[in-house]
Amino acid sequence: MKINSNEAISSIEAAFFNNAPYSVLLDMVSNHYSTHSSGSVANIKGRIYEWLFAVDCINHFKTTGNRYLVLKLPNVTSLNIYDLITQNETTKFYKIKETLKRNNGLNLITSNPDFIILDTSKLNNAQSDIDKIHTISCLSETNLQEVDQYYKMFLYKIGINSIHGFISLKSSLRPDRRLQIVHEATITKAIFEIMNKNKKINFISASLMHNEKDKSALNTVAIHSLNNHPPEPAIDFICSINNKIDISTLFSALSSISTTK
Repeated sequence: MKINSNEAISSIEAAFFNNAPYSVLLDMVSNHYSTHSSGSVANIKGRIYEWLFAVDCINHFKTTGNRYLVLKLPNVTSLNIYDLITQNETTKFYKIKETLKRNNGLNLITSNPDFIILDTSKLNNAQSDIDKIHTISCLSETNLQEVDQYYKMFLYKIGINSIHGFISLKSSLRPDRRLQIVHEATITKAIFEIMNKNKKINFISASLMHNEKDKSALNTVAIHSLNNHPPEPAIDFICSINNKIDISTLFSALSSISTTK
C-alpha cells in the first residue's frame, strides 16, 4: 500500500516545530507505518528528510539574513540543473553534449544533486524572486509544493558565479550511495570546470550521520583535477544534519568554503 506523503508529514508536524531531531521524526514515521513494506517506508522517510531540511534552510535564510539560499532540486527528468543557468553560459554545456554525440556517438549523462546553494549577494537579476520566498510556519501541502518548486523562479537567471555549490542529502549512507555521491560530484565539477575554469563548485555530503567508513569513502579526488597542484577533493565538506542546530552550523561553514581557485 502506498503511503500518503501529506498524511505522513502531518503526523510529525508538531514535533518538527518543537525542534525534535530529524532522526526522532523519521522514527515516528517508521512506527506510524510499521505495517507497510520496508521499501515504501524508506522512500517516504527519504522524501520527508528532504522536506524538513529544505524548510529549515529556507527559514534560516529568511530569519537570519544569511546570504546563502538553499533550494530543493527536482529529478533530472523534470529539469536539468544547467537550465537554471543563464542562457549565455548554459550554451557551453549543450555544445559539449552535441559535440560528443555528433563526433563520437557518446551521451553525456548527468544527474541533479538534491540541493543547490545560491549566493544571493551575486544574484543581481533575481531579487524580486528571492523576495517571494517566505518563512514556513506549517507543513501544509501548499507550502511543501512551493518548497519543491521554488527553483522554477530561477530558470535561466542564475549566473555560474552565484552558485556556491550543491548538497547531496541522504538519510543513510550505504556503500553504493557513497559511490553515487562521489560520481555525481565529480561529473558536476568537471562540467562546471569546462564552463568556467576559474570558478570552484563546492559539493557537500549531508546525512543524519557519517561514520568513519563513510568519511573515508567520500574523501576521494575529483578526477578532472588529478593533474592540478594540489588536486581538488570530490567532496568539499561532510556534515551530519539531524536538527536545526546542525543547519546553523552548516550555514556558518558555507562562509569559509572558497569558490575561487
